[in-house]
Amino acid sequence: MLHRFAGQHVVMLQGPAGPFFRRVAGALAALGAEVTKVNLNPGDALFFRGPTALCYRGTFEDWPGFVEKLLGGRGVDSIMLLGDCRPYHRAAIEVARRCGVQVWVFEEGYIRPDFLTLEPGGVNGNSSLPRDP
Repeated sequence: MLHRFAGQHVVMLQGPAGPFFRRVAGALAALGAEVTKVNLNPGDALFFRGPTALCYRGTFEDWPGFVEKLLGGRGVDSIMLLGDCRPYHRAAIEVARRCGVQVWVFEEGYIRPDFLTLEPGGVNGNSSLPRDP
């Protein structure tokens, strides 16, 4: 599935605790994608460091403006995040849609325990999966 991001610029927000997002970023980079990771807290920064990581230190009120500037100023194609209901993620999704940036959402245990799924647009109640079995 990650091959679809080859040559794109992908922004990653909060992911699961641990090295998962760092590994995904490495796989994306191997496909020729540019990856920018935005760390929102010390836990994010613990697992994702380096020149492609930005640490957001502003307020929640300033967050949408930061996201809009980031997405528009860097030619971003896609944004990835874990869960679509966190306040920072909801705000970023709204901005991404306004900017024409594709939204990709990871979710844990959605289909199977201990597995992560990736869906375009949203997960759970915001999923594009058919509701009729």
